[in-house]
Amino acid sequence: MPSRHIWPLYALLLCALTWVFFADVLTLGLDTHDAETFRDHERIAGDFAYFFSPAKEQASGRPAAEIVKFLYFMALGNDPAAFHLLSLTLHVLCSFLLARVVLQCGAALELSLLGGLLFLCNIAHFQVVHYISALDYALALALGFGALLAYRRYLITAKLAHLGAYYILLLTAVFAHLSMVFILPFTLYLSRQNAERTTTTLRRLAPMALLLCLAFLTQLALASRETSTWNALEHYPDADPFALIISWLHVFLWLLSRLLTTAHSLPLAVYTMQTWELYLGGFILIGLAFCVYRSNLWAIWTLLALAPFVFLTEATLLDMPAGPSRYLYPASAGASLLLAQVLYRIRQRPLRVGFVFALLLSSYFTLDKSEALSRYTSGRSYIANRQMPKGIDQLRRAIDVGGDAIDRKDAHTRLVAVALDST
Repeated sequence: MPSRHIWPLYALLLCALTWVFFADVLTLGLDTHDAETFRDHERIAGDFAYFFSPAKEQASGRPAAEIVKFLYFMALGNDPAAFHLLSLTLHVLCSFLLARVVLQCGAALELSLLGGLLFLCNIAHFQVVHYISALDYALALALGFGALLAYRRYLITAKLAHLGAYYILLLTAVFAHLSMVFILPFTLYLSRQNAERTTTTLRRLAPMALLLCLAFLTQLALASRETSTWNALEHYPDADPFALIISWLHVFLWLLSRLLTTAHSLPLAVYTMQTWELYLGGFILIGLAFCVYRSNLWAIWTLLALAPFVFLTEATLLDMPAGPSRYLYPASAGASLLLAQVLYRIRQRPLRVGFVFALLLSSYFTLDKSEALSRYTSGRSYIANRQMPKGIDQLRRAIDVGGDAIDRKDAHTRLVAVALDST
């Protein structure tokens, strides 16, 4: 079949699987910070100058993501289902663009398609698919993939228009989420793969590095002091340097282990860190280091994509009732490609297809757990915003389908507290 026919069919397959896997996401409602974002939309619509105000309830420091959400509000209003549809659309787009990037980087077509498919159905990053305020990650990653496609075109054609597109898309991606800065060192490696002199690449990308530094300072100025970035920065001066390094290492190893253990199932309580996860993360780090030594592009991507989140405090991650799922989103693209490479090496096609089908089934039958976690955090958010009936409904549904995936003791305690408060 000609390649031009494969990509439209592949897009349709991704859309169909998204509907099968994630249709219930449209009913999840609001979660942490979503209500504040919606109220900000109403105020900005009355006075656009409020968009730049430090008094915003949800000053994320991500103006590109904020303007996209505001424009979407202007088109469809503050409809939670509509915003969840936007999250799903962005996730499908990321999966499609991932496959395109992999192909442009020289991989076989089947491997590229498989990587995008596994990323679509990856459970590790479920929060980005479920949680309206986390759509920033998918938006930023889609822009980052667009930047890489533009850069690959520049390496082929040497047209400055493609390099300009790379600059614009990457800068916009960083203004959607700061973690996308890792695309710059990844671009350096792409140039090296293209047998280009390092000095030539550095001269070309040095202005981009300066712009990203300015973008970082701008985002700090725009972001609320309550954001995780500011919490980490304010924690550093008083921290013992040795303890700080150990904390960063713990975070890195924990996130690495979650890329494997929660990729297509949720066999453990995601809101707690087990000691064995750190050891598993260490083994994964050794494996990735070996892959980097063998010049595996997606091992490099995985390590670079996790690096921005290492500097969050360990306490911040341990305080998350649904775990660090959203921080895994960019790195899980690389992990999905590494898994696809393993499967692609299976010579017997029926056996390979069987493994892929088993992974998809595993993800599908884990959806109840991931949905329960999202309903649990949604219920907590509704109760915090004094919307008791919705909060009670979400917590009850989380308890009914979540089993041990959620913190049942906390959920029951909150339900009892709400009942006592209403009497």
